[in-house]
Amino acid sequence: MQEIYCNGNNRIVTLTTDEILDLHNILCVNYELLPEMEQISPPGIKNNDMLESAVSRQLVGSGDYYKYSNIYSNCATLVFGLVKNHSFHNGNKRIGFLSLIKHLYSNGYVISPDLGHKEIFELLRTLANSSLDKHAEIYSKHFYKKHKKLEWTDEIQIKYLSEWLKQNTEHKNTKVKQKTLTINEIDKILKTKNMRTAFSGKYLTISKKNSLIQDLIGKKTFKKEYFIKDSRSVPISLIEQMRKDFSISFLDGIDNSTFYNEEDILSSEIVSYKKIIYKLAKT
Repeated sequence: MQEIYCNGNNRIVTLTTDEILDLHNILCVNYELLPEMEQISPPGIKNNDMLESAVSRQLVGSGDYYKYSNIYSNCATLVFGLVKNHSFHNGNKRIGFLSLIKHLYSNGYVISPDLGHKEIFELLRTLANSSLDKHAEIYSKHFYKKHKKLEWTDEIQIKYLSEWLKQNTEHKNTKVKQKTLTINEIDKILKTKNMRTAFSGKYLTISKKNSLIQDLIGKKTFKKEYFIKDSRSVPISLIEQMRKDFSISFLDGIDNSTFYNEEDILSSEIVSYKKIIYKLAKT
């Protein structure tokens, strides 16, 4: 990652070419994340110059001046370049989507969890097909009315992507609106925090694994038991207590998005949005 400072103090984290290649590798080889996805074949870069051109869009400017000087426009121009430049033999829309997720997260933002998957899918599809105006006509009528008589140049498309991102993302520390989780969902999340769960009858036992040193000095494993009325709908109030008990709350530096989406950033985001990625693979 590379940090740039726009207009003096406006800090933006940009993605490097190597990070984009890492995302491509995830799509190519991580079948445990995307077991149903059509294989990217052939894998690899089709045009290295076009890839570098797409990545360098984030840095267009001179001195302390950057053309895309906020998180949304900077992310938008990167995604635009990756999707439109066709830098890879296959999977360009998917790379654009994963880059969108990573760019946002690197700058402290996530896609709003209640946003419809169809809207996201159509954004990438219409961008690739040079028909973003059709997306705006459905999902952003105000923008569409303002620009419908104009030619949708590259800059108008990037402006639309930027405004769409601004409207449909939120800070990763935003309080999650989800009201309940299941035992299985909690178990998956806590495994990423090096914790164990055991459910018996109406009681959920959570324990945090000791480090090797803690085991050697004989430190007792910390455990806590919680009464669960219904494993299909564990209330957020109880989950908040679990987070407090095991120091995995926002106050301890563990943000809500990380906890509730079990984010390891990309692996869980891929799981969350895998249907979109499957569909993008077929368009």
